Amino acid sequence: MDLTGYTGIFSLKSFIPDSPISLQKIGALDPSALSFTFTLTPEDTSLASGDYFYNIDISSNTEYKTVVADRFSILDANLK
Repeated sequence: MDLTGYTGIFSLKSFIPDSPISLQKIGALDPSALSFTFTLTPEDTSLASGDYFYNIDISSNTEYKTVVADRFSILDANLK
């Protein structure tokens, strides 16, 4: 498999239906490992307590595929 020409996209949004995307990051491709790395900063992850959904998608000019879709919870927010 070759990921040349693909973009990795990390998207995060609140668990609330129809909520907008809270965070979106473009990954850095490592073709030798067939992987994308997404760098999240403390500011990116400074979110309110609650449930969130995230997707990791890959896209090219002709394809768009979700490769991971999951949920996580922030139990205790440390917003500054």
